Amino acid sequence: MIRWFTIGMLIILLTTVAISKPSPTLPVTHVAKKMNINADVQIPENVAGFTPRFSELDVLGDTVFVGTTYWDNQHNGTTGRMIGFTDQEVMINAQPHSDVAFISWTRLADPPAGNPRHVHYNRAWWTDGVAEIEIPNGSVVDGGARAGYTNLAFDVATGEGYPLYHSTENTLNPFHAMVSHEWDLFPGIFIEEQIPDYGENENIWPHGQFVEYDGEKWLHVVTSENRDDDNVAEMDILYSRSVWDEETSVWVPEEQRLITEHGMNINVDLSVSYDGSRVAIAQTVSRDWLNGEPEPTQHNNDMWLWISEDAGETWNTDDPIDLTMFIPPNDELLPDTAAANGDTMRVYADVNVYFDHDNILHVAFSVEGYDHYRGTITYTSQIYHWDEDSDVLTQAADGRFFNYCLPEVWGRYCDRPSMYQDPETGILWMAYRQLGVPGDTLDEGGIGNDVSDTGFGNYEVFLTASPPNTNHGDWYGRMWAKGINLTNTRGEGGALEAGECRSETDPSLSLYNPGPHLYLSYVLDLDAGFAAYSGDAAEGDFTDNPIVIHRVLKQEALDSFEEWLPNYPMHIDGTMHWEDPYDYEWGVDPETPETFGFFRGQRLTNVDDRGNLELLPGEFSLAQNYPNPFNPSTSIKFSLKRTGSVKLAVYDVTGREVATLVNRVVSSGNHHVNFHAEDLASGMYFYKLSSGDATLVQKMILMK
Repeated sequence: MIRWFTIGMLIILLTTVAISKPSPTLPVTHVAKKMNINADVQIPENVAGFTPRFSELDVLGDTVFVGTTYWDNQHNGTTGRMIGFTDQEVMINAQPHSDVAFISWTRLADPPAGNPRHVHYNRAWWTDGVAEIEIPNGSVVDGGARAGYTNLAFDVATGEGYPLYHSTENTLNPFHAMVSHEWDLFPGIFIEEQIPDYGENENIWPHGQFVEYDGEKWLHVVTSENRDDDNVAEMDILYSRSVWDEETSVWVPEEQRLITEHGMNINVDLSVSYDGSRVAIAQTVSRDWLNGEPEPTQHNNDMWLWISEDAGETWNTDDPIDLTMFIPPNDELLPDTAAANGDTMRVYADVNVYFDHDNILHVAFSVEGYDHYRGTITYTSQIYHWDEDSDVLTQAADGRFFNYCLPEVWGRYCDRPSMYQDPETGILWMAYRQLGVPGDTLDEGGIGNDVSDTGFGNYEVFLTASPPNTNHGDWYGRMWAKGINLTNTRGEGGALEAGECRSETDPSLSLYNPGPHLYLSYVLDLDAGFAAYSGDAAEGDFTDNPIVIHRVLKQEALDSFEEWLPNYPMHIDGTMHWEDPYDYEWGVDPETPETFGFFRGQRLTNVDDRGNLELLPGEFSLAQNYPNPFNPSTSIKFSLKRTGSVKLAVYDVTGREVATLVNRVVSSGNHHVNFHAEDLASGMYFYKLSSGDATLVQKMILMK
């Protein structure tokens, strides 16, 4: 279906489709138009430049508005990835630009919620510290009537974004999960393709990721079954992957596969390792349904995890990993309800899954308070982190405080984690949102947590980080700095009318953040609460809310951290709990007089010109690749006794470097890297692991 064009342009596009897109089995479903380049991004004057309303408050980093939307809640739970970034040169409006951020979002141009909403796509870049955007409000991606709930799968090497979303041709037709790509011949024009349906139910809310694997481009997507507004029914969680066809320039999808029938709440997330070999899916699963409770709720959930070790080819769906394993109530301990309750935490409505650059899987999720015998839950919450290397649960953000305001629907006091590991330093970053800080007051006359005139609190975006392992301890993923407020738009407290709120929601970190900055996106909701909520009642008025891309200097963030966040047991019996042997004292190392704050007593000897530690001979080892001989890929393993700056590269027999596999700070422990040699000729090659003047070399044979 092709829409919104003049007859002349329609003929040109139809002809071009017929000539350049011959795909009888995968027809182009829609061609979406580019926005009018003269359209304006209408930003209220008191929001322009994102200047806080009180001089003692400050935004950390700088921001740019790429568009607006009346659809103030971009996701009903897990945000996923809505932003991509590349430092490669990208052509925009026939001009080359580098350091470009890409974003897709759901835009409602004018209320009420029944009006058509569309997915928009835009680019922003910085030149000498000044931000620019491609087009006010960007390009329309879809050709339907009710598109939305978008994620962005992103190709860093080419600067191509692939928006994922669900859409329907009109309000009478069912929704489908969709993916779009920009047309090479007509920049700003997008080609839509449908992800295959599973059964007769609508399978929507797609989250996905792009990756190159074995010389091909892959798109991995997970969707959730639409429960027809029954918020306590179980739902199918489905997976599909597509490979890019270079000849026809379309995604060739596989059929969707069932991961589980037991999903609860719209919060599934997916991650693919940077080398493309591993895929992980996480989803909350209802304990009520599994235990046959006659009146199930949304709130009694565990977090389940599935991992594919062969790029999504096979899944062990019958044997998921239960990350939380909450201890159930025990009636035999009554009437002592405190003891009988067992664990008083449960997973609610979000999760973030992430493979770091060392191929370690991380999962972060928020938990709410839960009292089985009283039948109550809390709005207060915490964010916990788990990784497969440590297999412990550590608190990354603490929202166990109450500021006498309500979170929006599907929200809690701190939630929506989004992780990224910086390969240059080994630091694991996490952005999240939080309803103010402990001690905020609604009383006028003091800085506090603003509340809308309907009682909903204003979220702010926070940032925390976990340091790399040092020579005195394994801190990575276990220690988290107390989060800093990036947006800091708190006001004087009290009720605010529509248009006066500053509630930052749906934070999302880019999966690629080279250089000095982190890049993230969010919505700046001007009336807290979800105005488009179709439940019992809307939570606020419709306002035209800015879509924000925000960049933060990593060093400025590190300098702003001042203390560690202590861990808190998630399980009543202390299972999977970890405690810092130094009692969370900031920067203290008893074995050396130096203190280095965030890096926890790292000895600054053998430092390279970037300030990274170089390893000494005997502090690392390099194993023989396997298989050897190989065709066309092989695995290389190496081990580090402590964190350091290393380079792993491949050379031919003439000494020419043919591939750089690692060139960054790597944490202590065992590591493996996959080497793909599709473009190399058969013969002998050498791979060298080096740090400063210390090197180890092994040889391998490529036999095609």
